[in-house]
Amino acid sequence: MSGKKLLLTNLLVLFVILFWNIFSINNHEQEHKRKPHINVTEYDHLIEDIPEGYDWTAAFQAANDSLTSGGTIYVPAGVYYIKATGVLYDKKERDKPTGGVSLGNNVELKLSPDAVLKAIPNDSESYAILRVADKSNVKIYGKGVIQGDRNEHKATNGEWGYCIALNGASNVTIKDVTVKNCWGDGVFLGAGIENGKIPSSNVKIKGIKADNNRRQGISIIYAKNIVISDSRFENTNGTPPSSGIDLEPESVVGYSVKNVLIEKSYFFNNAGFGILVHGDVTGTVVTGNTCNQNGASGIVFFKVKDGIAKNNTCLTNKESGINIDKSSGVIVKDNILENNKNGISLVGGSNNNTVYHNSIKNSLINGINLVEVSSNTIKSNTSQFNKENGFYLYNSTSNIIINNKCKNNNKGIYLNGNSENNTIKNNDCLKE
Repeated sequence: MSGKKLLLTNLLVLFVILFWNIFSINNHEQEHKRKPHINVTEYDHLIEDIPEGYDWTAAFQAANDSLTSGGTIYVPAGVYYIKATGVLYDKKERDKPTGGVSLGNNVELKLSPDAVLKAIPNDSESYAILRVADKSNVKIYGKGVIQGDRNEHKATNGEWGYCIALNGASNVTIKDVTVKNCWGDGVFLGAGIENGKIPSSNVKIKGIKADNNRRQGISIIYAKNIVISDSRFENTNGTPPSSGIDLEPESVVGYSVKNVLIEKSYFFNNAGFGILVHGDVTGTVVTGNTCNQNGASGIVFFKVKDGIAKNNTCLTNKESGINIDKSSGVIVKDNILENNKNGISLVGGSNNNTVYHNSIKNSLINGINLVEVSSNTIKSNTSQFNKENGFYLYNSTSNIIINNKCKNNNKGIYLNGNSENNTIKNNDCLKE
């Protein structure tokens, strides 16, 4: 082929590629423009003078139901009361609420910064203000507020009132909203309603604030492929576990939680734990978070077989900064733990865990606390200025404790009870 023909051929190929890209972009833009955009206050010719406490549930639901092929519901500034309760057919199904506004496939709910969706006070054990049940490609976003009724709740029983409930939902984004004052959880992720064997999946939660919810900021009981990032979980209190985030599948019914990433989030003043990972949970990574002044431990792995906690900062928690209980295969590395009761605790028969490159300081009791555990590796940590011991072992065997710095504690490494067959070497325990 001559140089001239080759040039013409290349130019033709370039033109085809350029034309196709322009066509694809325009087609995408046109498709986006075709998606309906509904202002909920203008939908369905609502009455002009809205009374205080007006029930907006039907208007929201009608707006959603009109978006049969998807679209956006815009919620301008104002307070919108929602009837969050539904029919509870079976008390065993309290984590599958039927009330509130049910969002459909391909629907986006956009909240104005001054928009508040508020649950109408009720006496139900179970409710949801917003639901995504057995649907996909849903987005809830904006700096508005979704608010429960805990301050006006008309009963004392139950713990299943949710700001947002995902049941068997997939490809969901929750971004920038505040979820607060719910009788149960700010956000709940669980099994499908139509098919209880389907978990919620591929969910991204970013930039939210969960405040003053009664049971949890977020509960995850049946889900996979979840990312929670850049969020705040504060002041959870009222009924146990009262944690910022709780990963706790109901194993008795075959639920599990897989592949959850919790990153760059803040956990403060929760009555229970900052983060609790419990039961049949695999592939959990907890990284880059701050857990301060929680009523129990900052981060807990309980009865799990793997997990990673790295690059977290846990300060002034009433129990341990990080607690490994009845667990194996957990990696704890590169964390900063200061002013906790114990910096890092391994208890309850935990074995084959690895703890390394952590910085522990000013614990009220021990820097690293090993009680009735075996076959764990503790290496290259710095544990100093703790009131009692840099490292404490009680009835613990066959652990490896090497290359650590444990200066300026009351005692460097203290073995108590039947602590035998441990390898302890190359540790620097001078008191300066």
